[in-house]
Amino acid sequence: MQHVRQPESDRRRQGYAARMVDEADETPREEIEVTRAKQYPIPEPGKACLSLAETCGLVGAGMTTVRKAIDTGQLPARKLGKRVIVLRADVDQFLKNLPSTRA
Repeated sequence: MQHVRQPESDRRRQGYAARMVDEADETPREEIEVTRAKQYPIPEPGKACLSLAETCGLVGAGMTTVRKAIDTGQLPARKLGKRVIVLRADVDQFLKNLPSTRA
């Protein structure tokens, strides 16, 4: 199946995402894929030390948010060689110290 690009003027009329058109059935297809939020691993229950990715999975926040919490001192972290690790007890305390809100 071969795709043909629409002329530049037609793509501008369709908005930001340029579309591809299938020659056979003229079905428009998005050229730009929608990216989804990164899925971080959730650590197993008995694990005491967590990587940053596992901390993100446990907290339910992104890497930038977790690193910002570490940089501001809200979430204690330790270095193990080149790796940054976070104790699960520190994550639990961090979550308990977060301000409560009404949903």
